[in-house]
Amino acid sequence: MSTPFVSGLVGLLLSENSSLTVEQVKALIKSTADKPALNNKFYIGIGRVNASRALQNANKNPAVARINHTGLDGEFFTGATAIKGTANGQTFNQYYVEAADVTWPNSNVYNANFVNIASSNSPVDDGILAIFSPTTSGKYIIRLRVINTAGFESIDQVFVTVSLNNQCGDVNANTVLNSR
Repeated sequence: MSTPFVSGLVGLLLSENSSLTVEQVKALIKSTADKPALNNKFYIGIGRVNASRALQNANKNPAVARINHTGLDGEFFTGATAIKGTANGQTFNQYYVEAADVTWPNSNVYNANFVNIASSNSPVDDGILAIFSPTTSGKYIIRLRVINTAGFESIDQVFVTVSLNNQCGDVNANTVLNSR
């Protein structure tokens, strides 16, 4: 049922600021969504669309935060991994790449403690944003935060599983990654 709401919001945003790019519209919708309660361990997604907040920020030229999900989201890793994507925009100021161990029961997606992996004041267009070098096995969120000169924050994130002992369940991680 969310499709009609999101589609309607896209139309409202473009009527407010017709110069927004597709990436900026995505950033606005994702970054202004209402986050679920911290104790809601069963919630999946970015949050609930907040049209009012999105429209209030439509003219702030949001920066673009986009992690290249191909080969990342939901994947298994056995060591250091390049995080590729885009952190830019007309009013780009800086970006941060962060990681949080969300291995249950110690943590979940909405009360994760993020640690900075990399940051920069230089925009990146479809390039390497950071190198993720985990020290423990587990499930992680890798988050990209891009902030523009007005202070508006755009966010993208991926979920990965790290197995430093080189095993992903009963399957060798290198076999999984090399078979793609």
